[in-house]
Amino acid sequence: MVKLKKPRGTGGLRMHLPLQGLAQVKLQKQQVEQQVEQQMDRQVERQKKLLTLAAALLLLVALGLSGCGGLGGDNASGANRLVVSLTATPEHVMIDNGNRHVWNGATITINGKYRYTSPVVPRGGSSYHLGDFADATGRHFDPAKQTLRSLAIEVQDLGGVKPSRFVW
Repeated sequence: MVKLKKPRGTGGLRMHLPLQGLAQVKLQKQQVEQQVEQQMDRQVERQKKLLTLAAALLLLVALGLSGCGGLGGDNASGANRLVVSLTATPEHVMIDNGNRHVWNGATITINGKYRYTSPVVPRGGSSYHLGDFADATGRHFDPAKQTLRSLAIEVQDLGGVKPSRFVW
C-alpha cells in the first residue's frame, strides 16, 4: 500500500513505498534492463552477421573481377586472353600474371603514352616503379605530378599464342 503524505512547508506530496514494494520495483527495473541489454546484444549480433555477409560478397565480386582481367578490362580476344590482376600505389603498379605461361616480349603502357618493355614477365606478381616508364622522347612518368589513369599490356608470345593484349 502506498501512502501519500504532504510534506511540511513545501505544498507538494511525498511518496512512501513499503519495503516490500520497493524491492519489487527494483527487481522489475533489473528485469527490464536485462531485456533491453539482450535486445541490444541481438541487434549487434545481427549487424555483425550482415557486415560479414557484405564483406564476403564484396570479396567474391573482387575475386571474380580480378579473374576476369580486372575492373574495366577489355581484351583483344578470348583465345589470347591475358589473366591480369592490378594493384597500384602512388609510385608503383603491381601486375599479377595469372596465366599458366610467362609473358614473352611484354610492353606495358600507362596513360597511353609512357612505356616499359620487359623481355619476360614471370607468372605471379611483379612490381614496376612508375618512374621507369618513359614516352617516345625519353621523358619519364613523374608519379609526384601525374596520376595513373589507364594501363595496357601487349604480349608478343603467351605460351605459343601470339599476340595478346589487355587494356584497363
